[in-house]
Amino acid sequence: MIYLSTDTHRGLKHLFKIALLSATFFTFGATAVATTASADDTSGVPAVYNGKNPQRDMVTNVSSDGQTQPQQYFTSWFSLAGQDSNYTGPTTGSNPNSILNLDDYTKDPSSLYEHLLIKNDSNKPMKFSIDLCLPQFWRGKPTVNTNWPVYGSDKIATPTAGSTTQGLDVKYSSFTKYYIPQENVTAADLQDLGKISVGGTLQSQEHYQLDVPLKLIDPENIELDDLLNGAKFNSVTINNQSNGYYVDHVRFARGVNAYKQLGINGTNKYVVTYRTNDKPAKYYHAADIQNLMPVIKPDDTVVNDFGGYDPKNNDFPYIYTGGGNFFLNYQTIKDINGNNLVQTFQNNGYAAPYNDKLGTIFPYYAWSYMNKINDSGSTSEGDWGNMDGISNYGMQIVKVIDVNGINDQDQLFLNPGAKWNPMDNVKIWNPQQTYQELLPNAKPTVTSTRPLNADGTLNTNQTGSFDITYNYPFTYTNGNKVTFKKTIHVIVGNNSGGGTTTTPSDTTGSSSSSTTTGSSSSTSSSSSSTPTTTTKPSTSVGPNIAVKGEAVYATKKIGLYKSTNFTKSKRIAWYPKQKRVNRPMFVVTGYKRAANGALRYKVRDVNHGRKTAGKKGYITASRKYVVPVYYASVPKSKKITVISRKGINTYKSANLTGKAKHYKKGVRLTVKKLVKHNLTTRYQLSNGHFVTANKKLVIAGNY
Repeated sequence: MIYLSTDTHRGLKHLFKIALLSATFFTFGATAVATTASADDTSGVPAVYNGKNPQRDMVTNVSSDGQTQPQQYFTSWFSLAGQDSNYTGPTTGSNPNSILNLDDYTKDPSSLYEHLLIKNDSNKPMKFSIDLCLPQFWRGKPTVNTNWPVYGSDKIATPTAGSTTQGLDVKYSSFTKYYIPQENVTAADLQDLGKISVGGTLQSQEHYQLDVPLKLIDPENIELDDLLNGAKFNSVTINNQSNGYYVDHVRFARGVNAYKQLGINGTNKYVVTYRTNDKPAKYYHAADIQNLMPVIKPDDTVVNDFGGYDPKNNDFPYIYTGGGNFFLNYQTIKDINGNNLVQTFQNNGYAAPYNDKLGTIFPYYAWSYMNKINDSGSTSEGDWGNMDGISNYGMQIVKVIDVNGINDQDQLFLNPGAKWNPMDNVKIWNPQQTYQELLPNAKPTVTSTRPLNADGTLNTNQTGSFDITYNYPFTYTNGNKVTFKKTIHVIVGNNSGGGTTTTPSDTTGSSSSSTTTGSSSSTSSSSSSTPTTTTKPSTSVGPNIAVKGEAVYATKKIGLYKSTNFTKSKRIAWYPKQKRVNRPMFVVTGYKRAANGALRYKVRDVNHGRKTAGKKGYITASRKYVVPVYYASVPKSKKITVISRKGINTYKSANLTGKAKHYKKGVRLTVKKLVKHNLTTRYQLSNGHFVTANKKLVIAGNY
């Protein structure tokens, strides 16, 4: 997904945030491989990946007299868990790339090798002098590069069975000692080994193979993303007779299966978001058009684990961290109704992101992968992916028409007689951007299915509903002319749908995200459905009511029901009163009133590990029974106590990344301030670190 947030939901395996802008495409995100990913996420992912066309050609040797001998070959390669990397290139300058899966190394560290093979397939003797350069040979400084493998044994490597050794001279070179005869090599030399040199003569049909054991010094702390500073290493063979260098570029990475990791299951839709230009950027779910997003198809994605956009060499479905990209060809995708997706954006007040260097909208979305592990352990975050048919893979768009006061369904609820001017409650943001940049002098046109008052305000003297449509014509710098549209639904005197009723004094306010059904046709028609999530409190129906996407828990015995009619026949489950750390928890996904006017929360059960997990229905919205899971203020004492049986972690960032320290149950912590993050909160401690403000994990005061 291109967006977004760095707070990990247990079911949300990947989150993305804006990374960089290049001359040809925009890198919209960098993925984070969560430690909570299931074993299925790596199903079928190779221990060694060599691209779609593995290199298996050996290098043609050149004899000492300068004559090519085509049937005489050599090469080198790596292996892990019994799988081979690409061979070193058959010609100088032809450098294949391979990836070693760090997870497979962790499972079996003894399975990592670098190999050298020299063959004489001719009918006459072959003289040769070959250097096998190990990864540390190229580090360029005396100290070991811990991102690269080192020699993995305290003994010299022995040739494989069937190898010819008679008449061959084998020497070892460390970083400080060169060409040590193998019989004189010490354990200290092996610890700093850089290359192994083999020379001599192979008779017809003889071969020599050496399997060199390797190991990682600190596999848990490899900088998988830092390719510029040496996370990529090489297998290199040097032909000393022709001074030819033959290379295979290799890096460690973590691999995942795109189907599982991106939520591609045949039913999930792309998630759609937009962002602000704040520092740091804030991201919001464009839930008003979420229902129009198409189902994810594998053919829409191009994965290039070794570099830039190359649809002819698509590495899908294998995604590896560090050094690669994957691309979404969104301009060729249709919305859920079969209409052009870019046109659907425009018909609902959004634009596709614009590339000022290309002078047009981006041809495709691009993401990079990174290895920042992010696992807050939370089960109730208000993230948008992996919920109700929405994947964690999507598109970032630009909000252009921003109407104040509307709710999740693009509805505006007004009391009879309320004064509301549509021109005073709209902002226009620059379509030629990747984020929200205000166009202060831009004015849309407004049409209404109910005549406006003479002063331009809405006619709210009669109850009922009608539509307001905003139109904003815009010409891009390349001359392309488009019209952005936005239709909102005004309801006067009826708040049963769960929107915020505006009184006559409510004529201004901050802009909010809108989350309605939207229009997917090339005209101004619209369709209707119920969206699932939002990120702003415009969804509330009154004070002390949780917003959509917020987590609540029950403080007393409550029931979950199929409808707002709370009867025995409609009951799905009972939730008895529990101790604080075990209180049943729900995510609010909507609102509805019962026949007697009582407000109900439409919810999803997020009590993972229990039989009711995932069930959906209605619960009471009464604060006597359910309250928000997260604290909304700092305790007067500025003290909190850890109550989770397993303790809690503190982190260096408010998005709960960069683990700082673990605290056991009963530890008291001093709070500096409360920090909001999406629909959750964190406490910043006196030492600057951050901790969850989840009431099931911490309690205000000293206990």
